[in-house]
Amino acid sequence: MGIGGVKAVADYKAYTAGSVLDLLHFVAPKLMKRGSAHFSYGIADDLDDKKYEHYKYWSNPLETK
Repeated sequence: MGIGGVKAVADYKAYTAGSVLDLLHFVAPKLMKRGSAHFSYGIADDLDDKKYEHYKYWSNPLETK
């Protein structure tokens, strides 16, 4: 991240939960890619879906039974 990226982050004063995730993807893309492979931060539509049996969803109370 260059000086332009640092200035863009500093100039954007109000961060919401959604924009913080975008900020982290901008600042640390490799870390966020690795984190997204192991952790989930969404809301489940259908808890009976087989994909929610994967361990990455177990730490999120909104995506596990």
